[in-house]
Amino acid sequence: KVQYPGIAKGIASDVDNLAYLLKLSGLLPKEVEIQPLIDEAKQQLINEADYELEAKYLKRYSECLKGDENYLIPNIVDSLSSSQVLVMSFVEGQELEALATAEQTIRNKAAQQLLSLFLQELFSFKLVQTDPNFANYQYQIDNQRLVLLDFGATRELPQHISAGYLQLLSAANTNDRAGVATAAQQIGYFQQGLAQEYIDNVVDIFLLACEPLRHQGEYDFANSDLPKRIKELGLKMSTASEHWHAPPVDALFVHRKLAGLFLIAAKLGAKVNVNSIFKEFEVQWDK
Repeated sequence: KVQYPGIAKGIASDVDNLAYLLKLSGLLPKEVEIQPLIDEAKQQLINEADYELEAKYLKRYSECLKGDENYLIPNIVDSLSSSQVLVMSFVEGQELEALATAEQTIRNKAAQQLLSLFLQELFSFKLVQTDPNFANYQYQIDNQRLVLLDFGATRELPQHISAGYLQLLSAANTNDRAGVATAAQQIGYFQQGLAQEYIDNVVDIFLLACEPLRHQGEYDFANSDLPKRIKELGLKMSTASEHWHAPPVDALFVHRKLAGLFLIAAKLGAKVNVNSIFKEFEVQWDK
């Protein structure tokens, strides 16, 4: 992995220019304070351009997944790597996207491994690779092992975010609206003085997004119109611009990961019992 010269130096000015254009366009309500988001986006991109930091995260993931035969991570060749060059051991595998024509059981297993890994990232590692696209994975069909390739977009999560999402998912799994609202408050979604109607709308979106979690049995990702329904509900809520505010930055990256995993599972035509996966982890965390 070799970085184009000058990429890292141009990140700050590029992001600042984009922020200026957004403010100038008037697309965002004046009530929304986007500067913290801009600052975090800038720092995240700078981190992604630091290959020494990526190597550090890769090694941490390798340690976290040590002994787990479901995943394989290349080794870093430290003597040949630098902040702009990342050299890893060669790993056999095929493109994850190619699994779309594989047997249903293989597709299901790959999606299950991705979802299980996300739960470990969120609640055990507190370290999330936030860019789940097909190019960042390979798959070894013979031993049904997921190969993890890219850790540039890795983000460390604070304890209160991890605990908040565990509370939120647990409450959503039982359709506990009050529990979802309390968890969202802990994560940082609600500022003081928000109208109850707005809070109810946010809870509605969370509960809708957790549909695969509450579904009993295998959830058919390919035949679900869940993204469309979430979009429609979000657009409906967006008319109340006086309540808009910037969501927690960490939450944005968590949701980016979730949305990406949903799209991968849908593209693979996977059917996964998400409820069962979550309950297994929930039992471990309660101990």
